[in-house]
Amino acid sequence: MTIQDSGYKKFAEEVYNVEPSKAKSNGTPVIVKDSKIEDPMTGQQYKVIAVQDNNNDVDKTNDNGMQAMAVAPYVNGKADTSQIVIAYAGTNFADIRDVDTDIQTVIFGSKDTLVQGNVQQGELPRFTDSQLISAQKFYDDIKKQYPDAVLTTTGHSLGAYIAIVIGAENRVPATTFNGPDPIRVMSEAAIEWVKANNQMYNNYRIRYDVIGNAGAYFNEIFGTDELEISRNVTIKDKYVNRNIESNKDLKIITTL
Repeated sequence: MTIQDSGYKKFAEEVYNVEPSKAKSNGTPVIVKDSKIEDPMTGQQYKVIAVQDNNNDVDKTNDNGMQAMAVAPYVNGKADTSQIVIAYAGTNFADIRDVDTDIQTVIFGSKDTLVQGNVQQGELPRFTDSQLISAQKFYDDIKKQYPDAVLTTTGHSLGAYIAIVIGAENRVPATTFNGPDPIRVMSEAAIEWVKANNQMYNNYRIRYDVIGNAGAYFNEIFGTDELEISRNVTIKDKYVNRNIESNKDLKIITTL
C-alpha cells in the first residue's frame, strides 16, 4: 500500500506526544509502543512498533531532547512491517535541550555534540550526542530489527530537519513539513543523492515561516534552494496529498 501525505502529517504531529510532558500539555495520550494512530483523511490505521524518548533515557549521553517513533500500517488486521515510517519530533520550546539543538545544530551546524548548561550562571557544561546522532541510532535499530522493511522518514520543523538528513544519508524517502534547510550538516554523498533523486524528498513549507524558511529555503527571494525539495504553500493553502510513485495529486490535507 502507498502511505499518503496525510498519514505522514499525522505521524509528524503525534510523535511530539512520545514525550509525556508534551502529551500532557497537548491534552492527548502519551504515544507508547503498540499505540494506534489513524490517518484522519483515509481512515488507515497504523501501529506504533517502537518509540524513543531521550529525555527519559538511562544512558545520559542520549539526554538530548530527541523523540522518535516507528509505525507500520495495519493490513488485514495485522501490522505490516514490510513498510515502516520513522517520525522525529520537532522543537518543544519548553525543553531547553530542543532549543539548544535549534541553536547549535540548525543555526550553527554542529552535527555530533550538544553542549548543555548555562555557563553564564556558573554551571559546568554537559556534553551529549546531538539529536542527529541519536536519530541515526534509532534508524539503525529499526533497520536491524526489520532488515527487509521499506523505510521512510517524516517530521515537522526540527523533526523535519532531522528526517531529511536521516533520509538522505540512508537513501530512503522523506516527506516532511516546515523543515529548515539541513544541507550544511549533510555529507557530500547525501547531497548529491538528493539532487539526483529529489522526487523522493518533499518538504512542505509555509511561506514566510521563520523556522521553516531558514537557510536555503528563502529560494523565492535568493534562488538558493539547492536541494530543490521544498514545496511551497501559504498559510491559507492546504497540503496536496501526493502519490510519490505516480507523482499524481490525490487529495487535499490540512496544514499543521
